[in-house]
Amino acid sequence: MSNDKEARPIRDAALAPLSDGASKATLDRPAEPVGYKKPPVPTRFQKGQSGNPAGRPKGSGKAKAPEPSLASSSTEIRQRFFSTPVKIRDGEGVREVPLQEAIMRNLSKIAFGGGVMANRLLLEFDEATQRAVEADYHANKDWIDEQRRRFEQITESCRKTGEPIPDWIPRPEDMSCSRKGGLRVIGPYGEESLQTHLLFKRWRDALHIKMIYDESVFFSRETRKTLTMAEFFVMWIDRIMPARWKLASKEMQDRTFALICSSRPTLIRKLEEAFAPLGCKPPLKKPMPPMPEKLLRQLGVKPREVRMRFNRVG
Repeated sequence: MSNDKEARPIRDAALAPLSDGASKATLDRPAEPVGYKKPPVPTRFQKGQSGNPAGRPKGSGKAKAPEPSLASSSTEIRQRFFSTPVKIRDGEGVREVPLQEAIMRNLSKIAFGGGVMANRLLLEFDEATQRAVEADYHANKDWIDEQRRRFEQITESCRKTGEPIPDWIPRPEDMSCSRKGGLRVIGPYGEESLQTHLLFKRWRDALHIKMIYDESVFFSRETRKTLTMAEFFVMWIDRIMPARWKLASKEMQDRTFALICSSRPTLIRKLEEAFAPLGCKPPLKKPMPPMPEKLLRQLGVKPREVRMRFNRVG
Protein backbone atom coordinates (compact mmCIF):
# COMPACT_ATOMS: atom_id res chain seq x y z
CA MET A 1 0.00 0.00 0.00
CA SER A 2 2.82 2.38 0.84
CA ASN A 3 4.41 1.83 -2.58
CA ASP A 4 1.14 2.67 -4.34
CA LYS A 5 0.82 5.92 -2.44
CA GLU A 6 4.34 6.94 -3.36
CA ALA A 7 3.76 6.20 -7.07
CA ARG A 8 0.49 8.20 -7.14
CA PRO A 9 1.01 11.68 -8.72
CA ILE A 10 0.51 14.68 -6.50
CA ARG A 11 -2.48 16.68 -7.72
CA ASP A 12 -2.76 19.26 -4.94
CA ALA A 13 -0.65 22.28 -5.79
CA ALA A 14 -0.14 22.99 -2.12
CA LEU A 15 1.51 19.59 -1.65
CA ALA A 16 3.64 19.77 -4.87
CA PRO A 17 7.39 19.77 -4.23
CA LEU A 18 9.16 23.11 -4.73
CA SER A 19 11.58 23.51 -7.58
CA ASP A 20 15.20 24.21 -6.98
CA GLY A 21 14.72 27.88 -7.83
CA ALA A 22 11.90 28.43 -5.33
CA SER A 23 12.80 30.88 -2.61
CA LYS A 24 12.31 30.49 1.12
CA ALA A 25 9.82 33.39 0.98
CA THR A 26 7.57 31.25 -1.17
CA LEU A 27 7.67 28.51 1.43
CA ASP A 28 6.71 30.86 4.25
CA ARG A 29 3.88 32.50 2.18
CA PRO A 30 0.38 31.31 3.21
CA ALA A 31 -1.48 29.08 0.73
CA GLU A 32 -3.47 31.00 -1.92
CA PRO A 33 -6.62 29.74 -3.63
CA VAL A 34 -6.06 28.05 -7.00
CA GLY A 35 -8.63 28.35 -9.79
CA TYR A 36 -9.67 30.38 -12.82
CA LYS A 37 -6.99 33.01 -13.55
CA LYS A 38 -5.18 31.94 -10.39
CA PRO A 39 -2.50 29.36 -11.28
CA PRO A 40 -0.41 27.74 -8.55
CA VAL A 41 2.17 30.14 -7.17
CA PRO A 42 5.20 27.92 -7.86
CA THR A 43 4.32 27.62 -11.58
CA ARG A 44 3.45 31.24 -12.24
CA PHE A 45 5.54 33.27 -14.68
CA GLN A 46 7.84 35.77 -13.03
CA LYS A 47 7.20 39.47 -13.72
CA GLY A 48 8.62 40.47 -17.09
CA GLN A 49 8.73 36.85 -18.29
CA SER A 50 6.76 35.97 -21.46
CA GLY A 51 4.74 32.82 -21.71
CA ASN A 52 5.42 32.70 -25.48
CA PRO A 53 9.03 33.72 -26.11
CA ALA A 54 8.66 33.10 -29.86
CA GLY A 55 5.83 35.63 -30.09
CA ARG A 56 2.31 35.32 -31.47
CA PRO A 57 2.08 33.27 -34.69
CA LYS A 58 1.55 35.38 -37.81
CA GLY A 59 -2.11 35.75 -38.68
CA SER A 60 -3.42 34.44 -35.35
CA GLY A 61 -4.77 37.78 -34.20
CA LYS A 62 -8.04 39.36 -35.18
CA ALA A 63 -8.31 40.39 -38.82
CA LYS A 64 -8.09 44.11 -39.37
CA ALA A 65 -11.05 45.80 -40.94
CA PRO A 66 -10.33 46.71 -44.58
CA GLU A 67 -9.68 50.36 -45.12
CA PRO A 68 -12.34 52.12 -47.19
CA SER A 69 -11.28 52.76 -50.77
CA LEU A 70 -10.83 56.42 -51.51
CA ALA A 71 -12.47 57.66 -54.71
CA SER A 72 -10.28 59.81 -56.89
CA SER A 73 -13.10 62.23 -57.66
CA SER A 74 -16.61 63.16 -56.64
CA THR A 75 -17.83 61.77 -59.97
CA GLU A 76 -16.79 58.25 -58.97
CA ILE A 77 -18.55 58.66 -55.63
CA ARG A 78 -21.78 59.70 -57.35
CA GLN A 79 -21.54 56.89 -59.88
CA ARG A 80 -20.99 54.30 -57.19
CA PHE A 81 -23.83 55.71 -55.09
CA PHE A 82 -26.43 55.95 -57.86
CA SER A 83 -25.52 52.50 -59.28
CA THR A 84 -26.34 50.78 -55.96
CA PRO A 85 -29.04 48.15 -56.67
CA VAL A 86 -32.34 48.53 -54.84
CA LYS A 87 -35.52 46.47 -55.01
CA ILE A 88 -38.72 47.91 -56.44
CA ARG A 89 -42.14 46.49 -57.18
CA ASP A 90 -43.83 47.12 -60.52
CA GLY A 91 -46.04 45.30 -62.98
CA GLU A 92 -43.37 42.64 -63.48
CA GLY A 93 -43.08 41.90 -59.74
CA VAL A 94 -40.13 42.62 -57.47
CA ARG A 95 -36.85 43.31 -59.26
CA GLU A 96 -33.59 45.18 -58.74
CA VAL A 97 -32.80 48.46 -60.47
CA PRO A 98 -30.07 51.07 -59.94
CA LEU A 99 -30.80 53.65 -57.25
CA GLN A 100 -30.90 56.43 -59.85
CA GLU A 101 -33.69 54.69 -61.76
CA ALA A 102 -35.67 54.14 -58.55
CA ILE A 103 -35.37 57.85 -57.69
CA MET A 104 -36.50 58.86 -61.17
CA ARG A 105 -39.50 56.54 -60.95
CA ASN A 106 -40.47 58.04 -57.61
CA LEU A 107 -40.03 61.58 -58.95
CA SER A 108 -42.20 60.82 -61.96
CA LYS A 109 -45.01 59.56 -59.70
CA ILE A 110 -44.85 62.75 -57.64
CA ALA A 111 -44.71 64.88 -60.81
CA PHE A 112 -47.78 63.17 -62.31
CA GLY A 113 -49.54 63.79 -59.02
CA GLY A 114 -49.03 67.54 -59.40
CA GLY A 115 -45.74 68.05 -57.56
CA VAL A 116 -44.23 71.31 -58.82
CA MET A 117 -40.73 70.69 -57.46
CA ALA A 118 -40.71 67.15 -58.87
CA ASN A 119 -41.66 68.49 -62.32
CA ARG A 120 -38.89 71.07 -62.13
CA LEU A 121 -36.30 68.47 -61.07
CA LEU A 122 -37.32 66.13 -63.87
CA LEU A 123 -37.04 68.88 -66.48
CA GLU A 124 -33.62 69.94 -65.18
CA PHE A 125 -32.41 66.35 -65.22
CA ASP A 126 -33.67 65.90 -68.77
CA GLU A 127 -31.87 69.04 -69.95
CA ALA A 128 -28.62 67.94 -68.27
CA THR A 129 -28.97 64.49 -69.86
CA GLN A 130 -29.53 66.00 -73.32
CA ARG A 131 -26.44 68.20 -72.95
CA ALA A 132 -24.31 65.21 -71.89
CA VAL A 133 -25.63 63.08 -74.78
CA GLU A 134 -24.92 65.85 -77.27
CA ALA A 135 -21.38 66.30 -75.95
CA ASP A 136 -20.69 62.55 -76.18
CA TYR A 137 -22.12 62.42 -79.69
CA HIS A 138 -19.82 65.16 -80.99
CA ALA A 139 -16.83 63.63 -79.18
CA ASN A 140 -17.57 60.27 -80.84
CA LYS A 141 -17.89 61.94 -84.25
CA ASP A 142 -14.53 63.61 -83.80
CA TRP A 143 -12.96 60.27 -82.81
CA ILE A 144 -14.40 58.54 -85.89
CA ASP A 145 -13.16 61.34 -88.17
CA GLU A 146 -9.68 60.98 -86.66
CA GLN A 147 -9.75 57.19 -87.17
CA ARG A 148 -10.84 57.60 -90.79
CA ARG A 149 -7.99 60.03 -91.48
CA ARG A 150 -5.61 57.56 -89.86
CA PHE A 151 -7.01 54.74 -92.01
CA GLU A 152 -6.45 56.79 -95.19
CA GLN A 153 -2.84 57.40 -94.19
CA ILE A 154 -2.26 53.69 -93.51
CA THR A 155 -3.95 52.78 -96.81
CA GLU A 156 -1.69 55.16 -98.71
CA SER A 157 1.39 53.83 -96.93
CA CYS A 158 0.44 50.21 -97.68
CA ARG A 159 -0.22 51.05 -101.32
CA LYS A 160 3.27 52.51 -101.70
CA THR A 161 4.97 49.54 -100.04
CA GLY A 162 2.76 46.92 -101.69
CA GLU A 163 1.68 45.42 -98.34
CA PRO A 164 -1.91 44.52 -97.43
CA ILE A 165 -3.84 46.61 -94.92
CA PRO A 166 -3.63 44.95 -91.48
CA ASP A 167 -6.86 43.22 -90.45
CA TRP A 168 -6.75 44.66 -86.93
CA ILE A 169 -7.31 48.21 -88.20
CA PRO A 170 -11.03 49.12 -88.20
CA ARG A 171 -12.45 50.17 -91.55
CA PRO A 172 -14.53 53.35 -91.92
CA GLU A 173 -17.66 51.34 -92.74
CA ASP A 174 -17.35 49.47 -89.42
CA MET A 175 -17.44 52.63 -87.26
CA SER A 176 -20.61 54.55 -86.46
CA CYS A 177 -22.15 56.64 -83.70
CA SER A 178 -25.58 57.94 -82.79
CA ARG A 179 -27.14 59.90 -79.97
CA LYS A 180 -29.13 56.88 -78.85
CA GLY A 181 -26.63 54.06 -79.28
CA GLY A 182 -23.38 55.93 -78.74
CA LEU A 183 -20.13 54.82 -80.35
CA ARG A 184 -20.03 51.46 -82.12
CA VAL A 185 -17.04 49.73 -83.68
CA ILE A 186 -17.75 46.36 -85.31
CA GLY A 187 -14.88 43.99 -85.87
CA PRO A 188 -11.33 43.78 -84.56
CA TYR A 189 -9.60 46.74 -83.03
CA GLY A 190 -6.05 45.80 -82.03
CA GLU A 191 -3.95 42.63 -82.23
CA GLU A 192 -5.63 40.84 -79.30
CA SER A 193 -9.10 41.66 -80.60
CA LEU A 194 -8.09 40.37 -84.04
CA GLN A 195 -7.23 36.91 -82.68
CA THR A 196 -10.58 36.70 -80.91
CA HIS A 197 -12.50 37.70 -84.02
CA LEU A 198 -10.54 35.26 -86.19
CA LEU A 199 -11.48 32.43 -83.81
CA PHE A 200 -15.14 33.41 -84.00
CA LYS A 201 -14.86 33.63 -87.78
CA ARG A 202 -13.45 30.09 -88.01
CA TRP A 203 -16.36 28.79 -85.97
CA ARG A 204 -18.84 30.79 -88.04
CA ASP A 205 -17.43 29.42 -91.31
CA ALA A 206 -17.37 25.82 -90.04
CA LEU A 207 -20.95 25.98 -88.78
CA HIS A 208 -22.00 27.70 -92.00
CA ILE A 209 -20.79 24.69 -93.98
CA LYS A 210 -22.51 22.36 -91.50
CA MET A 211 -25.72 24.35 -91.96
CA ILE A 212 -25.59 23.89 -95.74
CA TYR A 213 -24.66 20.22 -95.33
CA ASP A 214 -27.71 19.63 -93.10
CA GLU A 215 -29.95 21.39 -95.61
CA SER A 216 -28.62 19.20 -98.39
CA VAL A 217 -28.76 15.86 -96.56
CA PHE A 218 -31.42 16.06 -93.82
CA PHE A 219 -33.75 19.03 -94.36
CA SER A 220 -35.85 20.77 -96.95
CA ARG A 221 -34.59 24.35 -97.26
CA GLU A 222 -37.80 25.81 -98.66
CA THR A 223 -40.31 24.47 -96.11
CA ARG A 224 -38.52 24.36 -92.75
CA LYS A 225 -39.18 27.30 -90.37
CA THR A 226 -37.21 26.25 -87.31
CA LEU A 227 -33.62 27.18 -86.45
CA THR A 228 -30.90 24.67 -85.72
CA MET A 229 -28.04 25.46 -83.36
CA ALA A 230 -25.72 25.79 -86.35
CA GLU A 231 -27.94 28.42 -87.95
CA PHE A 232 -28.41 30.29 -84.68
CA PHE A 233 -24.69 30.55 -83.91
CA VAL A 234 -23.89 31.46 -87.52
CA MET A 235 -26.39 34.33 -87.28
CA TRP A 236 -25.18 35.37 -83.80
CA ILE A 237 -21.48 35.41 -84.69
CA ASP A 238 -22.16 37.16 -88.00
CA ARG A 239 -23.46 40.16 -86.04
CA ILE A 240 -19.99 40.93 -84.61
CA MET A 241 -18.17 40.45 -87.90
CA PRO A 242 -16.91 43.48 -89.85
CA ALA A 243 -18.62 44.26 -93.16
CA ARG A 244 -15.89 42.60 -95.23
CA TRP A 245 -16.41 39.26 -93.37
CA LYS A 246 -20.21 39.19 -93.12
CA LEU A 247 -22.35 36.61 -94.87
CA ALA A 248 -23.82 39.43 -96.97
CA SER A 249 -20.41 40.33 -98.38
CA LYS A 250 -19.60 39.46 -101.97
CA GLU A 251 -16.95 36.94 -100.96
CA MET A 252 -19.22 35.04 -98.57
CA GLN A 253 -22.14 35.04 -101.01
CA ASP A 254 -19.95 33.50 -103.70
CA ARG A 255 -18.69 30.92 -101.22
CA THR A 256 -22.24 30.09 -100.11
CA PHE A 257 -23.42 29.63 -103.69
CA ALA A 258 -20.46 27.34 -104.44
CA LEU A 259 -21.20 25.23 -101.35
CA ILE A 260 -24.89 24.86 -102.24
CA CYS A 261 -23.92 23.61 -105.68
CA SER A 262 -21.29 21.19 -104.30
CA SER A 263 -21.70 17.43 -104.14
CA ARG A 264 -21.96 15.54 -100.88
CA PRO A 265 -18.33 14.29 -100.91
CA THR A 266 -17.16 17.87 -101.52
CA LEU A 267 -19.20 19.14 -98.58
CA ILE A 268 -17.76 16.43 -96.33
CA ARG A 269 -14.24 17.37 -97.36
CA LYS A 270 -14.97 21.06 -96.75
CA LEU A 271 -16.42 20.23 -93.33
CA GLU A 272 -13.33 18.25 -92.33
CA GLU A 273 -11.05 21.07 -93.49
CA ALA A 274 -13.08 23.68 -91.56
CA PHE A 275 -13.31 21.74 -88.29
CA ALA A 276 -9.68 20.54 -88.26
CA PRO A 277 -8.20 23.88 -87.01
CA LEU A 278 -10.84 23.89 -84.25
CA GLY A 279 -9.59 20.58 -82.87
CA CYS A 280 -12.79 18.56 -83.38
CA LYS A 281 -14.42 16.32 -85.94
CA PRO A 282 -17.47 17.49 -87.90
CA PRO A 283 -20.82 15.85 -87.05
CA LEU A 284 -21.80 14.05 -90.25
CA LYS A 285 -24.29 11.38 -89.19
CA LYS A 286 -26.82 13.68 -87.52
CA PRO A 287 -28.08 17.21 -88.14
CA MET A 288 -27.55 19.92 -85.57
CA PRO A 289 -30.40 19.94 -83.01
CA PRO A 290 -33.01 22.71 -83.12
CA MET A 291 -32.81 25.70 -80.82
CA PRO A 292 -35.35 25.73 -77.95
CA GLU A 293 -38.24 27.99 -78.89
CA LYS A 294 -38.42 29.42 -75.37
CA LEU A 295 -34.81 30.60 -75.58
CA LEU A 296 -35.41 32.17 -78.99
CA ARG A 297 -38.40 34.09 -77.61
CA GLN A 298 -36.33 35.33 -74.65
CA LEU A 299 -33.60 36.54 -77.03
CA GLY A 300 -36.12 38.19 -79.34
CA VAL A 301 -35.12 36.00 -82.29
CA LYS A 302 -37.82 35.23 -84.87
CA PRO A 303 -36.95 31.95 -86.64
CA ARG A 304 -39.00 32.72 -89.76
CA GLU A 305 -37.24 36.01 -90.40
CA VAL A 306 -33.84 34.39 -89.93
CA ARG A 307 -34.80 31.53 -92.25
CA MET A 308 -35.84 34.02 -94.93
CA ARG A 309 -32.51 35.85 -94.51
CA PHE A 310 -30.58 32.61 -94.98
CA ASN A 311 -32.63 31.77 -98.06
CA ARG A 312 -31.79 35.17 -99.59
CA VAL A 313 -28.09 34.67 -98.85
CA GLY A 314 -28.18 31.25 -100.44
